[in-house]
Amino acid sequence: MRVKSMARMTLALLKPDQGIELVNTYLECTPCPSLFLVPEALGFLEFVICVSLKIPDLEAVAKFERALLMAAQAAPLSSKQMSDIAGKPLSELIQSQLPISIVEFSAPPEKILGALMNGQPLPESQEDVFPVLVAPWLPQLWQPITKGIGNRESGIGNRE
Repeated sequence: MRVKSMARMTLALLKPDQGIELVNTYLECTPCPSLFLVPEALGFLEFVICVSLKIPDLEAVAKFERALLMAAQAAPLSSKQMSDIAGKPLSELIQSQLPISIVEFSAPPEKILGALMNGQPLPESQEDVFPVLVAPWLPQLWQPITKGIGNRESGIGNRE
């Protein structure tokens, strides 16, 4: 199935039987999934986010993967768009039409993503939140947001 190739990180968080069950449930709930790869993957990831399974980091990874797909579809930006973005504050960019997301992880995102890619156990959740910015103009489409806005009291939550 196409979703498996486009939602690899999200499905890597699950045991194989959980992943199969989740994909099958999505297909049962979505009588006519898209014939196109990216919209189908976005629909599946939105489904994963909405079902609220009690699996650590599943929602954050699904949001991150969805944000990457959306940013990749917008990239590359034209030179005019890049010059329009340069120097604008993040708060202004978030309100723009660009696919910009802030996703919060419970541990350093590099460690979570590395564990997923290497089939290793996920790192333990920490007290702090580890927000990342996903945007089409970033070299790898994402980057960690620096300290100062990374604690749970900062109010960043629910932006993505």
